[in-house]
Amino acid sequence: MITVKVKGHDEIVKELRKASKEIQDEARNILNSQAKVVRDHIKTRCPVNDGTLKKSIKAKLVRKALLASVQMGGGKAYYAPYVEFGTKNMDARAFFYPTARLHEDETGKALTDMMTAKLGGERNGL
Repeated sequence: MITVKVKGHDEIVKELRKASKEIQDEARNILNSQAKVVRDHIKTRCPVNDGTLKKSIKAKLVRKALLASVQMGGGKAYYAPYVEFGTKNMDARAFFYPTARLHEDETGKALTDMMTAKLGGERNGL
């Protein structure tokens, strides 16, 4: 199984853990939403033979850890690492990690923007 974690910058996540429940809930929504965006984009770039690999791509949210991940492989799609990284007899057809990396900055920006808006509103009495 291959996993990529969708998370904000470590400093942002540390601050979120200290934040109010409302802010943490909003952060979870952002992380979950971003994981789904990444999952959907990865699916569009997935090489397809019979669709098993594409069907194995899932987004998951770990609520307590403020962490979302996108996973691929396992079960009938046990060959996911061979497609992504290649073998001595087959060239890599990397699509999972390169696609996920395209979205790295979006998550941090979305979390930062939300915290700025929420904390700015609290400071201004909103």
